[in-house]
Amino acid sequence: MQVQNQHEELRLVAEENLTSTHAIVLRHVMQNGLKQTQAPNVVLDLTHIHEIDSMGMQLIIGLFKSCKEQAKTFRLEVASPHIQSVFRLCKLNTLFTVSEVFPHGV
Repeated sequence: MQVQNQHEELRLVAEENLTSTHAIVLRHVMQNGLKQTQAPNVVLDLTHIHEIDSMGMQLIIGLFKSCKEQAKTFRLEVASPHIQSVFRLCKLNTLFTVSEVFPHGV
């Protein structure tokens, strides 16, 4: 996961699927990135992933709750139609913004 800490935005770019295989490492990186920023906005970029499981959903919900506790806005960027449908089915798009991002060249 890449952590891009800018003045107004902390951008967390997931480079591997959000599954139980990667959950512990990703949780650590996400929480450290959040602790080290003063940025008021947090974006979790999921445009490079194609798979998410229950552990991945727990990671996202945990990050959302941490942002809320710190009065930070939270937004997801998603490219995969499958991943978008998961958020709609779980109604997580009612808790936070899920932005559809189109891959380059589409």
